[in-house]
Amino acid sequence: MRLLLFDNHEQCFAVVTRAISATISQEINVFDELSVEVPKTATNVKNLERAMYIGVPIKQDNRYQLFKMEKPETGDSSITVTAIEAASDDLSVQGYIDDRRFVDKAISAVIPAIFEGSTWEFQNYVPDNDLENINFYKISRKEAISKLISTYGVEVQFFYKVEGNRIIQKLCEIHKQIGSERSIRIVEGKNATSIKYTVNQTELYTAAIGRGAGVATTDDSGDATGGYSRKIEFDDVVWSKRAGNPVDKPAGQNYVEIPEATQKYGWLDKAGNRQPRLAIFDFDNEQDKAKLLQKTYDKLQKLAGPQVLVETTVAKLGKLPMLGDGVTVVAYHPHKFVVHSRVIKRKIDLIDEAYSNLEIGTSNIERQAEREKTIQTDIHTSKAETDKNFSELNQKTDDFYKNLETKINETADEQTRRAQEAIKRVEDDVKEKVESTRAEIDQYINQNSNGPIELIDTNGNFIQGVGKIKEIRSEDGSFVLNSSGFNFGGRLLGGKGKLYADDIVGREITGYTVTGAHIIGGTIDGVTIDGANFIRSTVGGTAVLSGEHGFSHNGDTALGNGMLRLGNQWLDETMLAAIKEKCGV
Repeated sequence: MRLLLFDNHEQCFAVVTRAISATISQEINVFDELSVEVPKTATNVKNLERAMYIGVPIKQDNRYQLFKMEKPETGDSSITVTAIEAASDDLSVQGYIDDRRFVDKAISAVIPAIFEGSTWEFQNYVPDNDLENINFYKISRKEAISKLISTYGVEVQFFYKVEGNRIIQKLCEIHKQIGSERSIRIVEGKNATSIKYTVNQTELYTAAIGRGAGVATTDDSGDATGGYSRKIEFDDVVWSKRAGNPVDKPAGQNYVEIPEATQKYGWLDKAGNRQPRLAIFDFDNEQDKAKLLQKTYDKLQKLAGPQVLVETTVAKLGKLPMLGDGVTVVAYHPHKFVVHSRVIKRKIDLIDEAYSNLEIGTSNIERQAEREKTIQTDIHTSKAETDKNFSELNQKTDDFYKNLETKINETADEQTRRAQEAIKRVEDDVKEKVESTRAEIDQYINQNSNGPIELIDTNGNFIQGVGKIKEIRSEDGSFVLNSSGFNFGGRLLGGKGKLYADDIVGREITGYTVTGAHIIGGTIDGVTIDGANFIRSTVGGTAVLSGEHGFSHNGDTALGNGMLRLGNQWLDETMLAAIKEKCGV
């Protein structure tokens, strides 16, 4: 794992290689999010205060992702950082689009207007098959990207290129659909540690009314009044399966229906007949009724059945599928099911990919914000008309849910029973593990608990990923290292600034005070001995050198008080001078 820290000049000044946790959350057409937790060290505090961007290398590619930092949160022992895809910030603040209007234009004619004047380049992989109407009026480039996505049905990704310590390219890639079909099977118990799935019926429709742009009104002279009529609909457009259309839609019918879906999921009227589950879709920029019908049908087709969403934690998958890739998921419990769909979300663990999460499903499950938008009252539609539409929808949905109420309750009871059984299994497993290790836990509790041991690297920083430990010991217990010191063979070596040992073997002891020691053998050079201590011959104790009494031999003082004794004769200074003169010294 490498995280590149960039300053506000977009220059890389530091690299982080260790973190407590680091993940990237990705979703189709949503700006990526980076979450990082690092130890609270002086270096990390200093670097993160200076940093504005965090770069993450993309594996097997000479490109990077770049994230704009939010305010780091500093705790007692760690620093937590949340950062958002830098493009989100750039495209929000690098100018705006004043007024650009496109009528029946291919996407290649529209894209340049979004990026002109910014630091961004683009690469378009979308064929010019669809001609659409789209307007940009006093909006940010970020808002323009959102309109491009919704109008042309495209998917975008953002990448960066780094050379040396500088960012040299910012690139937006535009695809009809990102990712590719992959021959990857994610199998429960084989290469996935967990698989759970949800059948989403939040938005399940079998028929839909489409509403396009409002038509500008004119006065008797044909001049525009500045107002708009009701939104266009496709009630007078005819579809026929004989003519090659996907379904039949007669003239005068203001909705398009998928009959097979209605027979399977429609609501039951009082006579027991299936009725279509009706939705209203808005396409504010669409002025062509035939195109409006096609867009309405395309969206309805994606929502004409329950949306299956699978979440899995990969373990031994090898190369992680990319966002948008098509993969197959196989699970066996509580019953076997197989789902082939796209990767619509990824949560990548940058420290260990085996803990990464994937969500596989249909990317057309609309977000809550989009869902709310579709039911808002349009400013060009009368309140009476809106109330009427929703009154009809509410009545139909009420009838549908009344028929499902019993089945829902039965399903909830079954899910509750399974959850209780699962909780009981976990409780029993935990209890067994605790009991099996209780003796060992008690042993650790009774040991010295003055404080933990912390592992430090050569730079003086805590080693990442290794928590504080109580002690290190050998299997036989003869070697123990804890906060009290080093214990070897039952002897405590160290603790409170002292060293205890039966034997000290080596070449040199420098700068120490030796008290009460028994020194055997060896050579002592350059030693000054002060005080009442003395040196004694080890052979019968015949020779003694004392700090107070001088030198004695066989109990007789031979040297003391500045005089030398030979036999029974003391030699004073006069006698010593005569001897020196006689000897010529």
